[in-house]
Amino acid sequence: FVPVAATRLAAQSQAGRLQGSILDTSGAAIPGASILVIGSDGARQEITRSGADGRYLFPVLPAGKYAVEVRARGFALYRGAVTV
Repeated sequence: FVPVAATRLAAQSQAGRLQGSILDTSGAAIPGASILVIGSDGARQEITRSGADGRYLFPVLPAGKYAVEVRARGFALYRGAVTV
């Protein structure tokens, strides 16, 4: 449901980006899905929405572990984790 790619921005950086696509089981894009990332300490939260092509991007996130929650109308809540 949520393929993700987390990458560091630069060799000395303490930040990275998180991007991916929200797709249904047939591989069709799910536009307008809400993607929430929550830092492991719970203090940092960021939210975005998937575009018409199902893609989303968090351009700058501090390095660390994040919980990921995705909500889309007509679909079950997705929960996962990622390290940036």
